[in-house]
Order: sequence, then C-alpha cells, then structure tokens
Amino acid sequence: MLFIGDIAGAFEDRHLLTEEDVSPGPWRNNVFRGCVADHDFHDNLAPVSVEPSAGPSLRGSHRLQLWHRCPQAWAYRYVLGLDTKPTRALAVGSLVHAALMEHYLGHDPIAAMRAAPDDLVIYFEDALKLFVAYRNHYKNDRLNVIGVEQEFVIRAGPYFHTQRFDLLIRDELGRVWIWDHKTGGRSDWEHSLQFLSAAMIGRAYFGDKFGGLTINQVSELRRFSIYPPEAMIRQVARTILTTNDQIERELAANTDPYAYHRTYACQDRFGKCPYLDLCV
Repeated sequence: MLFIGDIAGAFEDRHLLTEEDVSPGPWRNNVFRGCVADHDFHDNLAPVSVEPSAGPSLRGSHRLQLWHRCPQAWAYRYVLGLDTKPTRALAVGSLVHAALMEHYLGHDPIAAMRAAPDDLVIYFEDALKLFVAYRNHYKNDRLNVIGVEQEFVIRAGPYFHTQRFDLLIRDELGRVWIWDHKTGGRSDWEHSLQFLSAAMIGRAYFGDKFGGLTINQVSELRRFSIYPPEAMIRQVARTILTTNDQIERELAANTDPYAYHRTYACQDRFGKCPYLDLCV
C-alpha cells in the first residue's frame, strides 16, 4: 500500500496505473452496448500520458456544462478565447486544487499556491486556511493513491471527451475510486454532468473494479461516496454525443460569436456571469 508520506518517490514516473487496472471489456460488452443509437464508442481507452495539472480538462464536462447553461458564454470562452477575472470562489478553489495536487504528489503545496498567477494569489490566505485545516484533519489518512490529476480520454463517434480526476484511490478490496475535490461547500445540479461523466469513464476503464465516486468536500471536511445508476450512466453517453452535435451545428451555421442564442443564466450563487458585461 502506498501511504501519503511515501508518495514523492513513487510518483517520479507520474503514472501508477497498470495494465491490470484498465479493463475495457465491460465498455464493449456490458454497460454501453446499444445505448447510443447510431454512434459507436471506440476502444481507445488508454490513459493519456500527461504531467499532472490542476484545472478543467479542455474537452471535458465543464465545456459541455457551459454550453447548456449559456451558449453565448460558451462562445466567449471557447470561440473567442476570452479570459475572465476569477471570482473569489473560483480563485480559492483553484489554489486549493493546486495545493492538494502537490500534497498528494509529495511536493510543497504552499509553494505551489504562492507561485500561482497574481489574480489568484490575492486569495492566498483564504486558500491556505482551507488547505491547512484539511491537512490537519486528515493527517492520519492511509490512502492507496494510484493517480493524481490523471487525465483520461474516450471517443464517442467523431468526438473526443476528456476528464481529469483529482485522485484515483484503490481500496482494500482492489476497487478503484475516483475522487473529486470540492471547495464550494456543496454539490448541486451543475455538477451532475461532471459526476455522471466521471462514472461513465470509470466504468469504461476499470469495469467491475470501479468502486464509484468519492466527493471530497474540503471546506466542510466531509467525504461521501456515490455510484450513479447504470441507466443514468448510459444517458450521459447520449448527452455527450447530442451536446457535441449541437455545438458543431451552431459553429457551422453561425459565424458571429457575438450572436449566439442567449439564455438568462446571468447570476448564480457565486455571483454574476463573468461575461455579463459583454452582453449588455
């Protein structure tokens, strides 16, 4: 078993997943058979070999969630590539994620937070309090860590879908659990696509050895595990396909990124949409 204190040397190769961990058979033969109508899921299920890196995966659920929330905001972000000033909640979350990545890699988490961009570092003290409280609370953790910020990729029809997992943990029964760190205090419907997509990828890669998802609520020092029903996992496969189809149709039909269909998701519990001033 790999204990937290022993991680530094073990992660020199950045990749502790073995061929025995990855079993694509259930992807082809069980859960996803016949679930996506005219589209095929292909068998390129090997993990992408990349350096651990905190932040959303570029072809992942965050991209699709933003489309469903507001196609206009999606166009600002993914067509025009406009940067926005992070909110306090987003900045603290980004800093804590960076710290936890280095923590579980056996590196210096405090230095990682100090090295963040200036628009994040201004919230350093807030993030430091969260991280120190977390580290002290779980100082006796004994986790068998087999992946940190590991990105996975699958292909649905013509579309690639990626997702980066905060932690991969193997339990005493040999099951692999996907851990997701949350600093916002709660998880709500906006995370549903992210969680279901994670379960889909976990089921596809690890088959019967997939344990489920563990939501690591850092601010509340609470962890809970979920395993979405198979029917919901099948449905998210359709969602990935149909959402990408919608995006491709819009890109083909609309060449003006300032004139996408707009919704009125301009305010949420974290404040106003960062692109709101561009819309009014």
